[in-house]
Amino acid sequence: HGDNNSDGGGGGGGSETLDVEYWDDLFAESGNHPTEWLVTYSTIKTHVIPYIQPSDKILVVGCGNSDLSMGLYDDGFADITSMDISLVVVEQMKKKFADREGMQWDVEDVLEMTYSHDSFDIIMDKSLLDCVFHCSDAVMKVSNMVAEVHRVLRKGTGLALFLTVQTDDKVMPILKNPDYGVWVVEKINLKVETDCEGRVPQSAIAVIQDEEFNYAHSKEFGLYVCRAMSVDEESSKRQR
Repeated sequence: HGDNNSDGGGGGGGSETLDVEYWDDLFAESGNHPTEWLVTYSTIKTHVIPYIQPSDKILVVGCGNSDLSMGLYDDGFADITSMDISLVVVEQMKKKFADREGMQWDVEDVLEMTYSHDSFDIIMDKSLLDCVFHCSDAVMKVSNMVAEVHRVLRKGTGLALFLTVQTDDKVMPILKNPDYGVWVVEKINLKVETDCEGRVPQSAIAVIQDEEFNYAHSKEFGLYVCRAMSVDEESSKRQR
């Protein structure tokens, strides 16, 4: 499944990217064959794992049928909740990973989640941000998504990890707008070798962009590491 690495959901760049029927049909058609947007877990795990503790309560947003949740679980991060807008894929994943005790699969809309405030230590997104940027009213919807992620993340220590092909000029104005949460943001620029058609081999490992790797073909993307400020930090920042 290393050959289906697209840069975002829905392809066409319209309202279908958050349409439940669109995703239900897509996942019903693909069955248990993983559809990996962007890259697989194994490609990026060395860059993600340093930010996560084994005891962390993790939420994977827009999980689809990616191997991300399973990969994290098998690497020792057992408290994982995975959510998607598609009931079809959530039921598929519940069945597929029924033997992995403690994995939770929920039908949720990232723009309006039912989780309580401050519920999670880590929120992991692999390319859902890309999908939402393909929607109509993209900036409004992405802002809404970021605000919801901030709401359910533990303040002070909680981290949101966004893996995306979107560039700083699109992402940073939203992350810097306090209406959608007050964040401390670190950006890691990554690249991965691809074949001549832009597909990422399953064995490929992402590297930091400025490292000396001269690939004939590569894909560039970013990891935004966003810490939700504590209430005290927030208030002092707003006063400055």
